[in-house]
Amino acid sequence: MGGAFSRLSSERIKSYLSSNRKKRKLEECDEEEFFGQYLNPKKRKMVCTAKYIYKALFLDGQDHDIIVDVLGKEWKLHKIYLQQSPYFASMFSGSWNETNKSYIKIEVPDPNVTLEALTVLFGSLYPSDEVTLEPCNIVAVLAAANLFQCEGLIDQCAEVMLQTISPLTAVDYYNASHQYNLKEVRQRTLKFFNINLINYFQEHADRLRHISEELMGELVHSKDLCVVQMEFSLYLMLRHWMYLRLHPDAIPSNPDRPDHPEERYFKERSLDEPEFLLTEEGDRFKLVFRGLRLEHVIIHVEDFNTIIEDRIIPHTWLYPTLVSLWHQVLLNENMTETDPLDVPENVFYTKCMRLGRVVISKEPVSWRWNGFMMGLNLVWCLTPSYLSVKRHRAFMPNNSTRNFVCRVSVISQDQQKQATVEQCSGIVKFTLTRFEEVTVMDLKKDFTYPITISISLLISTPNSKPTLPPISTITVDKPPPPVSVSSNADTA
Repeated sequence: MGGAFSRLSSERIKSYLSSNRKKRKLEECDEEEFFGQYLNPKKRKMVCTAKYIYKALFLDGQDHDIIVDVLGKEWKLHKIYLQQSPYFASMFSGSWNETNKSYIKIEVPDPNVTLEALTVLFGSLYPSDEVTLEPCNIVAVLAAANLFQCEGLIDQCAEVMLQTISPLTAVDYYNASHQYNLKEVRQRTLKFFNINLINYFQEHADRLRHISEELMGELVHSKDLCVVQMEFSLYLMLRHWMYLRLHPDAIPSNPDRPDHPEERYFKERSLDEPEFLLTEEGDRFKLVFRGLRLEHVIIHVEDFNTIIEDRIIPHTWLYPTLVSLWHQVLLNENMTETDPLDVPENVFYTKCMRLGRVVISKEPVSWRWNGFMMGLNLVWCLTPSYLSVKRHRAFMPNNSTRNFVCRVSVISQDQQKQATVEQCSGIVKFTLTRFEEVTVMDLKKDFTYPITISISLLISTPNSKPTLPPISTITVDKPPPPVSVSSNADTA
């Protein structure tokens, strides 16, 4: 009996202890879960304080202590936020008449400022993430920020502008960079135009016509301008641009058509009239055309005929250029030693040929540029890994060895026409004998095609012009008759 009771008691004790252990484990698990929930509470999306302030104070104007009337609209605002602007900080803390007023009216002298831009500006002074800057409105916001001296917003506008330079925005951004002194934006837009002026804007008249005389003059004189093909291409683009500036409402059409109004406008002017740039109408374009390197424009007979027939450039400009070119030919013909081409950098950039080409694919390609090059026949070759130049047979007798100075830039662009990959050789000097080939540049591996190749090339030392008789002693009754020639292919 005692043994049976003892066994029963032992089993009950074990059962009790076992059940207690299970309870403790369950309790421990529950506590762990509760503790986990305690450390990781459920998240609930609540109205952000900044958004609440923006809506209640800025959008709804609650508890406003000042009304600002700008461009005919009244804004219910708060001085504590407006004082972030030095314009308002000075107004509220100085001796202005408006210091203690609860209603002020502000005149806006800048026509670029709009109501939409003011909404962005005043809203940016309140805590919020609702304010956005869009390229289509960025110049107006910049104008408003400049008016109210909001440097932080000015910097943000500049950042957006740098990221969104494109054919649609470049002209407006350049003008704004001048007006509001944004140096980096100005430099980047100039770079954009230098790359795309001939390659893009020439084919898009609605964009080209908005380029001012000031901007065009700066581009034509620039050492970094990418001249696609040769200098004569730049002349044709300027003629097209000038016609568009003179006729703002002209409907764009293909300027290469022989019956194009642009052709008739310049060529059908009376011979009794002076060249167009000497007229009152053409005077504003004179400085732009001064940037043309005429010695490299008139190196092909058909191009020279076009210049004469257009009667845009004064013969008083052409005469010294022709004499200088002929003088250079004679110097090269009678040269007893190889031209050393030791010229200062500034002389190189102002006297070199400006050449260029757009290459569509990675396939190896070779080409030459037509025109008189002091008897030299240079063939350029491009592969995915290098750019080289080869001197072929000469068109006229010359020294067996010639020195050259050049600078090569290779550029690939994104869809906005901004440069993505660039490589520049710097100023390079090399020597070529007949049929010799040299590598001018080893190319990077990360170019995407198409690419633009821009080459500045000097083939002879620029000579000082000989003393000329006064131009008034030379009588030019009418332009010389055009010379009929067959065109040459430019692909080797």
